[in-house]
Amino acid sequence: MRGLDTSNSIKQAAEFGLVAGGQKLASLLLTPAEMHGLGLPAAQGLVLTEGYYWDLNDRTRHFGERFFKRTGRMPNMVHAGTYSATLQYLKAVQAVGTKDSDAVAGKLRELPVDDDFASGKVLANDRMVHDMYLFEVKQPSESKRPWDYYKLLATIPVIRPSFRRPRAVVLQRNETAPCRPRLAISFTGRAGYWR
Repeated sequence: MRGLDTSNSIKQAAEFGLVAGGQKLASLLLTPAEMHGLGLPAAQGLVLTEGYYWDLNDRTRHFGERFFKRTGRMPNMVHAGTYSATLQYLKAVQAVGTKDSDAVAGKLRELPVDDDFASGKVLANDRMVHDMYLFEVKQPSESKRPWDYYKLLATIPVIRPSFRRPRAVVLQRNETAPCRPRLAISFTGRAGYWR
């Protein structure tokens, strides 16, 4: 599910009192713009993953404020990632002194990525890897200003080829409430459970 289906499901879960009854919702992809439309009362407590959040640190706040001045909204990971990719491409073109695609691609793989979006590396397969983040949507009382939606629960580190493979996301049956699964996510061998 994504987009409007996800937003409608979150709204319906709030309307039917699922979250108030103790159920945790999780979304693999939800942007601040979608959160802005949902509102904190409907989405509070939702757990989600993001590759970027405008209020994560000083660098992301700086980029977020510049973006907001031009657009009237805070950036999401697609906006920041596109800006980062373009900036990295321009750095590679400048470094090699040509627009030749093979030379630029080689330089992209050599240069570290360290900007307002992320710190990472372009791999030999041309994919950029960086940390991801696990967030929880704040309760309305926790939000201090507009667009202040998430609190950081965990940083999911880059999985380098020398690391062991991540374990699968596991849904386990909760014996005290058989119809309600517990979610266990393990990237480093440690599991976290949400009830």
